[in-house]
Amino acid sequence: MFRFSIAIEAPPERVFEELSHVERHPLWANPKAKMHMEQVQGAGPGADAVYRSSGIFSKAAVTADVTVKDYEPSRVFSIHSAQHQEGKKDQWYDNSFRLTLQGNGTLLEKTTDGSIGPIIKVIARPAITKDAMTSLENLKRLVETSA
Repeated sequence: MFRFSIAIEAPPERVFEELSHVERHPLWANPKAKMHMEQVQGAGPGADAVYRSSGIFSKAAVTADVTVKDYEPSRVFSIHSAQHQEGKKDQWYDNSFRLTLQGNGTLLEKTTDGSIGPIIKVIARPAITKDAMTSLENLKRLVETSA
């Protein structure tokens, strides 16, 4: 499991609003992923929302079916992704976000886990960390400039 955190100068409600709109994740995802996202079930953000994404992972085209696991406005949000890549075994990833009021802003803590093996987790840790922090820094900029 990987853990990341970032302080965002915006209230938890505003940060949650952006996180829960999964269809907007490409706005703050690592640009190298060239991510596209569409909602395929549900009528907006919420516990019943399902999404389909496509993009680039490790220089290869991937798609994913994304479901919302936890939806507690302004506190907790998590998604489960079943990732598909031609010629490879499907992988799963869970991304969980915990939002805590910190002064006038938000401490956003993210945990990521997946079906990749422990050796790959060690080898890939620097790349996973860089990707996660790039996304969180992009989210921070997006939320702070629109707040």
